[in-house]
Amino acid sequence: LTSSSVAGTPQSVSDQPGNMDVIWRGTDARLHDIAYRSESWQPQPVAAISAANVASDPAVVSPAPGQIDAFWGDTSGNLWQAQSQGGFFGSETWLPPQELQTGLFPGSGPTAVSQGPGEMEVFWKATDGHLWVSSFNGAWSAATPLNSGAVLGNPDAVATSNGTVGVVWRDAAGNLWSDLGAGFGWFGAHEIGTGGLASDPTVVTAGPGTVDAIWRTLAGSVWAAGVTSNGGPAQVEVDSAVNTGSPAAAGTASAAVTVVMQRANGTLAAAIYDPNNGWVGPEQLNRVMASSHLSAVSWYGNAVAAFWQGSGGSLWWSAACAGCAAHPPPVFNPAS
Repeated sequence: LTSSSVAGTPQSVSDQPGNMDVIWRGTDARLHDIAYRSESWQPQPVAAISAANVASDPAVVSPAPGQIDAFWGDTSGNLWQAQSQGGFFGSETWLPPQELQTGLFPGSGPTAVSQGPGEMEVFWKATDGHLWVSSFNGAWSAATPLNSGAVLGNPDAVATSNGTVGVVWRDAAGNLWSDLGAGFGWFGAHEIGTGGLASDPTVVTAGPGTVDAIWRTLAGSVWAAGVTSNGGPAQVEVDSAVNTGSPAAAGTASAAVTVVMQRANGTLAAAIYDPNNGWVGPEQLNRVMASSHLSAVSWYGNAVAAFWQGSGGSLWWSAACAGCAAHPPPVFNPAS
């Protein structure tokens, strides 16, 4: 394995059913990748996929089967991209990174989506404190502002199967904001909720045009709200227990939503929204202590996997589903 331990939050992505990639920032300030293919974790490549300039957690997206793109901010406030191409028998090759933009807010991380085959959009907080976006459809567009106003923390974005893009963020007062984009442009920023956000929001889709924002409150509970072109409907409490960090979420093929949360004692729990039955859970996943925020990915049918950094810079994962209480081994442990 690599001599670099996991730092920050590992990010997960699936390019096609049955495949997963987990990409993380190492303690060596480089990005590293490990792939799940043919029902098993593949040997981790010795070489990193970036130079030693990574200053943020990566954003990962798959615009087509066999392709994964990773984005990150460097120590000078520049935005970078690296792309992998799949090969035979589950192999993949990472192409040399390229610099896309300058002017990222110090310490902030990008988020990225793919709204159709070969299409991508990447969002970031710029040095003016506002959100900016660049689009790819054969070539990268010039950066444009989203008129978001001042942003606290990092944004999150998602693309639905009908091509709608939803982006969410919080302002300095802890208010939740959103914007929706379509082929004709952006609807404009709207406030969804007033105050109370203690984490950066995450956003998830579980239907052709359904977008939901999820966040942790100052009291530690986890809430959700739908995102529409004029804001959002009433907020719904997902979990009343005290949680820490930022919740992670993933939508599944059956239009369900799985939310993974970190308890105050470091253990993990999951709640599931079923379109026919409403919210189910939360239910404890395992007792492994998480040392980072979480990421979640829908990778096969209704299967959702959660990833996090464990003690000693190890990388852990668990299935996230009703009845799941697995205690799996770590995907990667630098001590082994």
